Amino acid sequence: MTVLADGKNGRRQVTLGIQFDEASGDLGRVLDLYLENGGQYAQMLSDYRSKVNTGDNVSTVLAKNESFKVLLKRAGSDPVMQAAQDTIFAAETWDPALRWFYANGFTLPLSMLVIADSFLQSGSMLQFLRNRFREVPPAKGGQEKVFIADYTYVRNNWLSGHPNRAIHNSAYRTRCYLSQINSENWNLDSLPIVMNGVRVA
Repeated sequence: MTVLADGKNGRRQVTLGIQFDEASGDLGRVLDLYLENGGQYAQMLSDYRSKVNTGDNVSTVLAKNESFKVLLKRAGSDPVMQAAQDTIFAAETWDPALRWFYANGFTLPLSMLVIADSFLQSGSMLQFLRNRFREVPPAKGGQEKVFIADYTYVRNNWLSGHPNRAIHNSAYRTRCYLSQINSENWNLDSLPIVMNGVRVA
């Protein structure tokens, strides 16, 4: 559980797990599923559900509420909460990313990692970033490695130059992917893989 100033206009918002935040509505969806399935802390968390905002109206109310944040941290060890997060991640991020991956002719594990991360952070393979380079997806005759390298490069530049500090700081993700691309680690079988100083594989 973290509090990041990555909402619209730098609003601070509670973010759970792998980027289930208030503004996207994902935090609310995780909580709804957790409450529905009767998690260990469901009754206590239900008192806060109506305060979990979505969209541009996210306030700093929960970002400042220590009791709510402590409850979320405790619930993280509950298998019901873990299952709720897995379910929402699959529905909101992994499955759409995988469909895009296959529909556009991609085949390599590193390509899927780059695509899934873009879906996780931004909800899609951002078209305005794709407009900054010429290569097209393999399904349209492009070269897979060139497309992924170009997309990661322009996404890294966008994140690195972003005025929102929380988004700016997230460029450690794309730096890691660029490192793997430069090392030709397309099958992600050359280990270890280190992201932001932490071994992730």
